[in-house]
Amino acid sequence: ETITYDSKTYIVTAIDSFAAFGCEKLIVVNMPNTIKKIESYAFYFASLEDIVIPDGVEVIESMAFADMFYQTLTIGKSLKAIDISALAGSSQLVKIEISPCNPYYTSGNHCNAIIERRTGKLVLGCRNNSTHLCKDYRR
Repeated sequence: ETITYDSKTYIVTAIDSFAAFGCEKLIVVNMPNTIKKIESYAFYFASLEDIVIPDGVEVIESMAFADMFYQTLTIGKSLKAIDISALAGSSQLVKIEISPCNPYYTSGNHCNAIIERRTGKLVLGCRNNSTHLCKDYRR
């Protein structure tokens, strides 16, 4: 997606730190696939109902979606790096889905978790985590 300012057009490639910090009335965000990076605290303490990380996003920095009450998290195919604190305080999270085309992360066998494919490291689980389904996730 693009933004035009002063007769000049810019492609939106990042969401800056603190862009929507504390926006309690912000419940829906439709991010374009041109976004490559979501910076630290970008949506910290906003009121998003669900989070959809588009296919273009490669990096999510610290506390980007922390201390929020969303219930579902959907991650696209290009995410390469997510800071361990990016989703801190996500106490209402009950469903995590990751594109099966993502070569870096998996949600296992629908086990509601973010698992690093290369190392098998659990990055994030949620309330409805089915650890018995998370046994053979490296592919």
